[in-house]
Amino acid sequence: MDIRTLTEDPTQQIPSTTSATGTNIPQSRQMEHTQPELVPNNESYVNATPQPRPTSTSSTGNDNTSNQGTTQSPSPLPQVQSTQSTHTNTDENISSYNYDHDAHNLNKPKRQRRSYSCGPCKMLKIKCDLQIPCTSCKKFKRVNRCLLQPPQPPSQEELSKIKERKKRTMHKRLKTSNDIVHAFHDDQNSIPSLLSSINSSSKLMDQHQRSFLDQSVQAQRGNNDNYASTLTRQSQYSNLQPETNNETPAHPITHITSNFDDQVQPRLFTENQKPQGDLLNTLLYQDYQKIVELSMVDVKRIKRLLPSKFEAIERLYQLYINTINSVFLDTQDHDEIMRVGRLVYEKLVSIDDENVRNLSKSIEFNVVELRNLSLMFLILASGFLFENMENVSCNFLFDLRTIYKADLIEDWVKIAKFIKLRLLSYESLTDLIYLMDWYLIIKNLYTYDNQIIENYLEFNSLLNYLVLNNGFIELMEDTGGETTVNDGTPQPQGDDETGRRSYPTSREFRVLGKYWIQLRMIDLEFTFFQYKGSMLVSNQLKNSIVPHKDVLESMYGPKGELANSSLTKHQVAVWSLYYTRSGQSTSIRRIVQDYLELYSNASFLLKDDLAEVETKFCKTGEQTAVPQVTIQDVELLLKNQQILLLFVRWLSFIRIESNYFPSLRYSSFLTTMMNLNNHFNLLDKYYKAENSGENLVDYILRNFSLHFIKAFFQCLTYQSLFLIFLKYALVRYSKRATFKIRLDEVYPHVLNSFQTTLSKFITSPKIKEYHTHIAQFVVNINFLIDANHILNEETTEFERQGKDSTTQHKPLLEFQNLADLLRQLKQEFDPGQWEFITDVYFGSRDNFFRYVEKEWDLFQFLLSSDATPGDGPGAHLTKDMVITNRLRFNDEFVNFHKGKLMGLVFDNNDVREYMKLNVEPNIDD
Repeated sequence: MDIRTLTEDPTQQIPSTTSATGTNIPQSRQMEHTQPELVPNNESYVNATPQPRPTSTSSTGNDNTSNQGTTQSPSPLPQVQSTQSTHTNTDENISSYNYDHDAHNLNKPKRQRRSYSCGPCKMLKIKCDLQIPCTSCKKFKRVNRCLLQPPQPPSQEELSKIKERKKRTMHKRLKTSNDIVHAFHDDQNSIPSLLSSINSSSKLMDQHQRSFLDQSVQAQRGNNDNYASTLTRQSQYSNLQPETNNETPAHPITHITSNFDDQVQPRLFTENQKPQGDLLNTLLYQDYQKIVELSMVDVKRIKRLLPSKFEAIERLYQLYINTINSVFLDTQDHDEIMRVGRLVYEKLVSIDDENVRNLSKSIEFNVVELRNLSLMFLILASGFLFENMENVSCNFLFDLRTIYKADLIEDWVKIAKFIKLRLLSYESLTDLIYLMDWYLIIKNLYTYDNQIIENYLEFNSLLNYLVLNNGFIELMEDTGGETTVNDGTPQPQGDDETGRRSYPTSREFRVLGKYWIQLRMIDLEFTFFQYKGSMLVSNQLKNSIVPHKDVLESMYGPKGELANSSLTKHQVAVWSLYYTRSGQSTSIRRIVQDYLELYSNASFLLKDDLAEVETKFCKTGEQTAVPQVTIQDVELLLKNQQILLLFVRWLSFIRIESNYFPSLRYSSFLTTMMNLNNHFNLLDKYYKAENSGENLVDYILRNFSLHFIKAFFQCLTYQSLFLIFLKYALVRYSKRATFKIRLDEVYPHVLNSFQTTLSKFITSPKIKEYHTHIAQFVVNINFLIDANHILNEETTEFERQGKDSTTQHKPLLEFQNLADLLRQLKQEFDPGQWEFITDVYFGSRDNFFRYVEKEWDLFQFLLSSDATPGDGPGAHLTKDMVITNRLRFNDEFVNFHKGKLMGLVFDNNDVREYMKLNVEPNIDD
């Protein structure tokens, strides 16, 4: 129910009724001298046929009788009261009521009311539509202030209290009107008052609900799974059937008795046995009992946007499933969404919305039905995005018209938002699960349609609702302890069971915890949310759980054994490395060690599996059979690509090691960038396509989700930037005679790998389809193509010395410093492409510059004879770029790792040795 409807005065119809009664008072006194035809006393008004009320001009005889002033009266009182006495008694009754009512108001404490509006609207005293952010604040650019003090719409509990309060107010007003009416009409045969009509109607409704109760209990015993949907279908479809003459005629004032439906309805469910089980099942059962009424206009609006055949919904649902992360299949119950969605679809189809007599009726839906209906519309929009068509035939929807793809997707999203607003609540955990489901689905649409940055406020809106639920905050709060050492610094806990944290084993913690982990990972995936100010750093959420090992094991089991697929299990293992169990690190030494151990543990996740791949494909002899690429080999490729992306993405964090040369992180970054595409190219070399023109990319898209292709494009994007800045670093420092590492030999090797891999992706038939109509792939692929043009057209000094070609190349950019080079490169790309790279992949222009700055520092240092930074006791060790006692960052080290399936693989012992040789002597922590 819309909040504007709730704030209207429900008694605004009462004055018209009272005024009508007041106009009939003189007429009724005039009728005291008439002989009207009345209903017998022994007949009930409900069973009687309403008779027209006689007027003073009904007959000549009556006029004569009236002129004669007869004393006969229809009133059963033994004495006839005069008009003057009647007026006197009435005035006394009204004065007595007013006096009592005023005294009651003086003694009654003032009801406390809280504000639903946001802070700016409350201060300005203007209407707030209770959205986050509200429309007014978005229009007048007060979004930040609105998010600081967001609207707080009334909860379901508050809505029910409002309805009960308005019912009590109506009772008082009707009772007052009834006393006034009885002062003039005290005849038992007169027309019943408003209050007596309500009482009689409520009794009839009570009898109807009791009969309905018997039917519903039988339905529950017969089929418990479809119990709630059966109740709803029986209750509202009976109102849409043709009425028979045998039924009791409706009372003339039934619009008032409809307000008492909610008083009778709860009795239906309290008499049934509630489900025995966990908290979520109990809350879901209660959601089935909550009824929301939609007008026939809203039903028609929803129905016309439904596909005319449910098979079309199933096809779009499958397209959606083929594009999401496999982890979402473990987190969200998509089968339940489709099961309930089918029931609601059949229910909507069976409603006769064309009959004019049904236009004034409203249809009842329970909350669960409408939740899944809105989710189904989002799934349709997300799946339809991948249909390679511009318009749809006129018989695709119930609304027979030619529909354009973009317009239909927009309509589906709008109707899903409309239903969401009708259900908006954050009081229960199931309300929050629905809101998180809603965001995860629409986030998939926004990501592929390149609207995730434009709609970043959706993420903060969700977090705002989560913060308002104290039960959720308490459930997600990380209350585990930390282990400490003698210096008081928090340290990572060991693998022994005594040092492990314990977390709740309840189902609600596991279910909601998985959702919460997904929101945490979205905040890492799109760092633009952090740049704009994420609610995750608020006081309410800063102590919530993070995806460290203990938390993930409590949800997915030891080593992810409860995960639904091998890819999900691998992603959970990677996530468990992102956070330490201590939760906080205060010393530079501890921070450096933690983030280096992250890369160390990540490099060991697939070490043995990658060794088997090298043995299978790289060490084949002439007499051995040609190895076949299996689906397990491709699955390992997808896992490895996620780890490779981890090594090349987070480079700017190396700024914390500015007092010395961070040889360990730089060496792992450079070797990973060199080998970024080796695994893919190796499998593609041995892959035998089923159809001509296909390659390994098509095989991946045919057997795995489209989500995993995004990691390849992201790696190619980071590699293209690496090559562009390495090229200009070689141009700038090509005249120097000494190099620490021969990057001029590294550049052509990485360039060949980049161009070979990019060619395979953009020539894939399936990728060509996505490149035509999926915005994310259109922007990303066009950026890579433009970057490749820059790498091809602009030659370095080494390339010009090695060839005598007379091909005219685009002149190199002249730049003064790195900032000047970035400004000129920005002009070489389309603004939309540049914005996509900086906002989606890096989060902001500042983060992009920090990343490029650390790459430029590496190239500048390796292409010079400058001394290693650092003047502490360990400076002499880092001068030769020592990593550990057995590892040196030099040409021999680079050539040794060239051609492998990963970059540098190092363990925690290497990290501790690096800390001892490089970090501790050069920091004062």
